[in-house]
Amino acid sequence: MFPCIDHAFATLSCSYWQPQPASPAANYGNVAQWVAALIALAALILAAISARWAAKQWRLQYFTKEWAQTLQFLFANPSYLNPEKNRNYQTKYDGDEAVKYDLIARLSIGYVDDLYHLKTGKYLSSWLRGSVQVFVSPHSAWFLDHKDAYDPNFVSAMQAELEVQDINESSDTNP
Repeated sequence: MFPCIDHAFATLSCSYWQPQPASPAANYGNVAQWVAALIALAALILAAISARWAAKQWRLQYFTKEWAQTLQFLFANPSYLNPEKNRNYQTKYDGDEAVKYDLIARLSIGYVDDLYHLKTGKYLSSWLRGSVQVFVSPHSAWFLDHKDAYDPNFVSAMQAELEVQDINESSDTNP
């Protein structure tokens, strides 16, 4: 009934059914296949762009939320934002206050550290500059004493930003 199958098992070849040689153009598909492939590629590119955009939006939303929560915490504890008192934090705070100050300084600088390392594109310079003034500057002595706990690139960037702030403050007080 199926001579080709019987013959195929015997000789592993079949002369009754062999693919016909295709034209060279047939190897590359037809227009409909190309259009379908291009549409799929465009959809993949669009999906990648959309995912990247969504990740950026989430990151901005996250940093905005963290910024607001950190500021609310600092508003509840304004005495820990006094740069004059914090310059000598080792002697100005003792006991539970010293522990609380240490946590506030870590929280403040940790936020800026995250902001620095996760990079937020065009927002980085403005957010970083404002965040350094609010979160790092009041705790600059603590930060410099604990700089080994942070990435050297972050430390260098913060030291440069603090120097710029010091220069701006001294030019504001000395006309």
